[in-house]
Amino acid sequence: VIIALQERAMGLSRPHIPYRNSRMTSVLRDSLGGNCRTVMVATINSESGQLDEFAMRVALVRNVVALNEEMDPSLVIRRLKADIRDLKDEIRMLKGGAEERGPLTPDELRRLNEQIEAFCADASSDASLNLGGSMMHVKAAFDLFKQLVQRGGLVGPNGAVRMLTGPGSGGEQNQGGNAADLAEQVKKLRLQVTQRDNEINILVGMLKRRDAAAASASNGLPPPGPNLGPGP
Repeated sequence: VIIALQERAMGLSRPHIPYRNSRMTSVLRDSLGGNCRTVMVATINSESGQLDEFAMRVALVRNVVALNEEMDPSLVIRRLKADIRDLKDEIRMLKGGAEERGPLTPDELRRLNEQIEAFCADASSDASLNLGGSMMHVKAAFDLFKQLVQRGGLVGPNGAVRMLTGPGSGGEQNQGGNAADLAEQVKKLRLQVTQRDNEINILVGMLKRRDAAAASASNGLPPPGPNLGPGP
């Protein structure tokens, strides 16, 4: 077993490892060339020549350690879709341009105000405020933040008044900048969206093949062949 593992570690073709040749190697199968970290201590023995040779062979065995974790394809698809939505919002914000609609309705302003108050009241570091990537919502949010500051800020959990913005920080941001840099950012974001779409297509194909294999197994039919899906 040690010789076979040594030859495999040296790059030689050794598809079969005879772990069942002895009870010790059968019990230590996962520790010898498996998914683990193994430490071998060679102690003193009367046959020092064989001990040295055995220790040198064991030292050449290489284990490849990988995390024993399987990702649920449905959860990965959900995360990738959320990433695509965020990237599209960022592209829309970078492109700017006029809004193809009228001003925010009172109901939209009320919901936005509730989101801002919940965001300011949340003291955790994971608090986030999703404005949907619309400059109209961003400007309205800055106006609402300004109104909160003018009313004296918000009362924190310890009873102290927290100011939402400091002096001179303002609520306006420079939306200009280099047009070439913005175009390059938009190009990169579009490429990321395309890559996420391809990953979703691959995961959807895996789910379909898994369902088809399960249905074929229940019906006693051979599983269907692999479907490579659309190219990148």
